[in-house]
Amino acid sequence: MEEKIQTILERFDFQKVRDYMILTNWTWVNQHGQSVPSVDEIRSTASRLLRAVASDEKEYSSTGTGGLVAHKFPWGLDLHFALERRSSY
Repeated sequence: MEEKIQTILERFDFQKVRDYMILTNWTWVNQHGQSVPSVDEIRSTASRLLRAVASDEKEYSSTGTGGLVAHKFPWGLDLHFALERRSSY
């Protein structure tokens, strides 16, 4: 599973996410207050989320924060930056 996490982290465009966050003033709260996160902070958060879902014993799992969402499926992992989502059950 670690290889899948590394592949996602290498191929995901973290700069594109940060550019969007700057454009929209999308901020995260951190130890310094509230600011647009750095690429390293976004990458680190993505890594933590991917590892969390990968280690979940369930076949399907998801977790997210700050717009980043990680999913675990029987066939692999997924990471995306969610701008909006609407569901009806």
